[in-house]
Amino acid sequence: MYNLVLDFIESKIEGFERPVIEFDNEFSYEPRTRVITVPLNYDKALEEHRWWKRFMMMYLIDEYDLCLSVTDDYIFSILHEIGHYITLEGIPADVIYIKYHEARKQMDQAKNAYDYNVQYRQISIERMADLWAVNFIEEYPEVLNIGKKVLQY
Repeated sequence: MYNLVLDFIESKIEGFERPVIEFDNEFSYEPRTRVITVPLNYDKALEEHRWWKRFMMMYLIDEYDLCLSVTDDYIFSILHEIGHYITLEGIPADVIYIKYHEARKQMDQAKNAYDYNVQYRQISIERMADLWAVNFIEEYPEVLNIGKKVLQY
């Protein structure tokens, strides 16, 4: 499915260079290597991170007025990581790590889980990746059809 998303992005963004994608248990982006990791098993990832999916679906409605289904949220997660790949290009990895960890230290861990995770989404690099993904979905909503066709949920 990741190749289908990358093919779609390539068809819409001239000069888009495909990132390396590896499989792991979660979605992530590594600034030093510019590698994106995605879960190999969607069903397992969905079950293990159900609370995060519910949070993200609520957060995207509250913050961006973007209503997604569970399969849409999976595509959003892929686009979010690609958003890191695009928005952090050219920024030295050490600078990214320093700014990220400074922001994490300032988060109020006493807040409830929802508010704490909202704080996390407001970290500049997370917000930039979210904004990139939201803007891409708003400009090309048909990207969400990839998840619907492949995942059949």
